[in-house]
Amino acid sequence: MNTCLECGEETNRPKFCNNKHGWDYHRKIRAEERKPHRNSRLRKWYKKTYEERKVHINEWRKKRRHETGISKKYKDEFVKKEKKKHRYPRTDKQREAHKKWKQTEKGRLSQKKHNLIHRSKTIDLDVKVIQLVYEDNIKKYGTLTCYLCELPVSFGKDHLEHKIPLSRGGDNSYINLEVSCGSCNCKKGTKTVEEYKQYKLERN
Repeated sequence: MNTCLECGEETNRPKFCNNKHGWDYHRKIRAEERKPHRNSRLRKWYKKTYEERKVHINEWRKKRRHETGISKKYKDEFVKKEKKKHRYPRTDKQREAHKKWKQTEKGRLSQKKHNLIHRSKTIDLDVKVIQLVYEDNIKKYGTLTCYLCELPVSFGKDHLEHKIPLSRGGDNSYINLEVSCGSCNCKKGTKTVEEYKQYKLERN
């Protein structure tokens, strides 16, 4: 028979009579005794490292602000940096392999296909037609504006948009062309104007 180190009673166990007087019990008591000392140390550490942590936190927030939707000032800079990180330059072996693939039948056919698609989209387009579209847009709204959301668009961020998409039988005629902003053009995709308006109403 053994005696409990806590209460002095006889037990079959090696040191303590119950789980109450076990190691877990003593750990809890020690943790409670150390709480005030631990809290005081943490406060001192927070005061000492406040300025360093503030700089680090501000830098982290600037990089991640566009993800949380707080602001989009740092989006372009962040995206450029991330692209540079994950961009790997082509090796000489890869370039040689691509040149050889271009000379094969599959490579030639893919190039022809790409060229045909590009020509079919721009073969009917005329500079005069595009100029008329832009001039009429400015006359109608006063400034260059998106015909879908009716918000002003700055030069360089405007898109030439097809009312009926080329993939659905549209053409590059004056009647089928309009000026839009980039976001509306991307959201519209292969929809017609009526389908896009319905889609906006259902989403709102």
